[in-house]
Amino acid sequence: MTLKIKVGDEVIRVANVMVIGRDAGLDLILNDPSVSRRHARIYRDSSRYFLEDLGSVAGTKRNEEAINCPVALEQGDILSFAGISCEVISAPKPRAFSNPEERPSNDPNEQNEFHDAGDEGTKTYAKKKIVPATRSEANLGRRIVRGIALIFAVALIGSAIFLSSYEPDRISEGGISMKDVREITKTYLDELPAISVEGMDAKQMETLARQSFQSAESKYKVIAIRIGNAFEAYVRYRDAKHIWSNLSSRPDYYDRLQLNMDESRRRIEEMVLDSMQAGWVARKKGDWEKAYKEYERVVAAIPRDDFPLADIARGYLREIAPKLEKR
Repeated sequence: MTLKIKVGDEVIRVANVMVIGRDAGLDLILNDPSVSRRHARIYRDSSRYFLEDLGSVAGTKRNEEAINCPVALEQGDILSFAGISCEVISAPKPRAFSNPEERPSNDPNEQNEFHDAGDEGTKTYAKKKIVPATRSEANLGRRIVRGIALIFAVALIGSAIFLSSYEPDRISEGGISMKDVREITKTYLDELPAISVEGMDAKQMETLARQSFQSAESKYKVIAIRIGNAFEAYVRYRDAKHIWSNLSSRPDYYDRLQLNMDESRRRIEEMVLDSMQAGWVARKKGDWEKAYKEYERVVAAIPRDDFPLADIARGYLREIAPKLEKR
């Protein structure tokens, strides 16, 4: 059984390790100034999951208690990262050892091997003594390492030959380049229609602007959980900015609004470009599963029917789907 946590309305499954923080590229990104760049991590050790603070400034809590060392997680635990809370909705139960011989050894000369027969299967430990390798075993180990290195080198050369066989800047059959992808995405985001404030008085506009900002913040804080969150955050920030441009006063968090809107937009543009390029490469290599996944990301990045690149991606998805069904 794996660990599942709920952040906002999203449920996340943790396989082995999940690093949490504000840095781009982490497993769970919480875009809040109070969250450290690398705030905490959840990791699996044998059959249990543990929460560990990574030296964050604001600290990490489990069930309202600050932690200063790794703590085991159980279903129902409430976790807090600088005030951003999530709930453990599913976690493996600790195993009770009926036989003392089954319990993992603390002997540094013994290594515990963990055998898992599945999420619901029987789990047992087996002890194995660590003994010095003989000379023949050591030679065999060196030969295996050399063989793996040779295979890796051949694969690397093959990849280089493949990459040199197509034009890197061209990422669609129609000759669309990476520069075109940037321009198409940029133009589309620039030309999105602004929210209408016609017939509203200043108080109504102020209320609508605050609602748009709060909606944007909720999506921005969990921007890494679902691909479409970046686009939804961008649209709501843009609505709030447009409304306040029609008012004489602006809130003290207006600068943060602008920064978060720009960051959301940057993520959308990078996501579309990276996935269009990765999808094209995977398609040329015949890696249909990878190609399908990347083109799905393009469609999800800007979930609008009139986005030109999403239309191209949908065409590739229709082309690839029969190839996957044959497998």
